Amino acid sequence: MYISYGHSVGNNYKHIQITTKYRYKMMGKDLIKTYCEVAIKESCKHHKIEITILKVMENHVHMIVDCPRTMSDSKLLQIIKGSSSYLIFRFCPNLRKRYSQGHFWNGGYFCCSIGSNYEAVFEYIKNQELHHSFHWRRRDAVSFRARRMSQFHFLPTRDTREKPASFGQIAENFVFREKLLLTHKTNSKNALHFF
Repeated sequence: MYISYGHSVGNNYKHIQITTKYRYKMMGKDLIKTYCEVAIKESCKHHKIEITILKVMENHVHMIVDCPRTMSDSKLLQIIKGSSSYLIFRFCPNLRKRYSQGHFWNGGYFCCSIGSNYEAVFEYIKNQELHHSFHWRRRDAVSFRARRMSQFHFLPTRDTREKPASFGQIAENFVFREKLLLTHKTNSKNALHFF
């Protein structure tokens, strides 16, 4: 698992996520998805960056790479994004109609070192289709709605798997907040500041 680098031994696993410019769903077609995968693999192979897992989604790419220990994160992403973008435009020149400036990837990126949670990150990347499926999107939308409602009703944010707040709890919380506000107005020196 560890690699010898002359006078040092170790690895430099990174979890990387890069997105397409403007979050366009450019890799929706299998052909472009394959081109993207090949371009990333070729650019990494050319610079001695080993890819452990690579998952290409519609508008972003997740991967775990083992890069040389002397390579910084910005240099690593410059190599991956720059050369893969160049190769993608070579493979598929029609993409220039969408990206006339020649920038296939977004300027930002996510990159972090993987330590003891290698297996968890590996499983997360491996199950990207499940993560972005309709079921998960619906669950995220429900939890977002629950968070918005709890903020509207002045309740603390709660896990969506818990029982939702009843009308009595909402009213009780509202009355408690009004009492705090009145206490704050009448005796501002000794009142608790929640706002």
